Amino acid sequence: MSVTFLYLPKTSVSFTAIKTVVADTDYATTLTSEEKEIIERDWQKVIEKSSKAFSKPEGLATLTSHTETTFTFRPTDYKTYASMPKLSAKAKEAMRVAAIGGVIMLRDNLFIVKKRPMTAAHAGKFDASFAGFVPNETGMLLVEKTIQDKLVKDFSITQKNIVSVRLTGVHVETSHDLSCLFDILVHVGLSQKEVEQRLTTEQQKMYSYFTQEQLIAFIEQHKQEFLPDGIAAFHASLPEEARAKITFS
Repeated sequence: MSVTFLYLPKTSVSFTAIKTVVADTDYATTLTSEEKEIIERDWQKVIEKSSKAFSKPEGLATLTSHTETTFTFRPTDYKTYASMPKLSAKAKEAMRVAAIGGVIMLRDNLFIVKKRPMTAAHAGKFDASFAGFVPNETGMLLVEKTIQDKLVKDFSITQKNIVSVRLTGVHVETSHDLSCLFDILVHVGLSQKEVEQRLTTEQQKMYSYFTQEQLIAFIEQHKQEFLPDGIAAFHASLPEEARAKITFS
């Protein structure tokens, strides 16, 4: 498994338990002129196909170093990240884009597993309840805002429905998404039925609901169909004694 935990507390913690820093030097300074040309050519093709394509300069961030509880990033952008498959091994090694892997636990103690739609990247793969890039806004990673935005967009879950939002870990993944994920556990004061009532028929097909033991068994049985980031997010969300039941091989 291509997952390494950089931070994995025994129980979930407040976001204040860790510190994130975004340095001034852009990731692009590490790239060759040839790689920069590849990125620009690729992005030109993207925007020719879609007028909605968007890449904000320094709008994302990639991990550069860390201590036990301090994580240092530098700015990057979506168009650079999108060209990673065509860049050098050195460039890939330096890209660990900041993102979240969110796990939702409902009032009836059920976890939500997402199956990615066929129109998305990694189509048909099982994943955490929700996930997404963390924007870099003038040197600040907007982790908590990203969580709130994703809950509203994906589930129509608002702040009044949320019981707690906790950090369960930080991990990097190197085989699929070249990511640095903040693992999140969100306790929601809604039942499965109440969540499903907020979803369209198509959205309902994307989500499955499991007790803790059912979740562990499902992941073990369908490991090859799961994104590594998703397995890591669920692993971190479990009580310490249950984590060993989810293997990474």
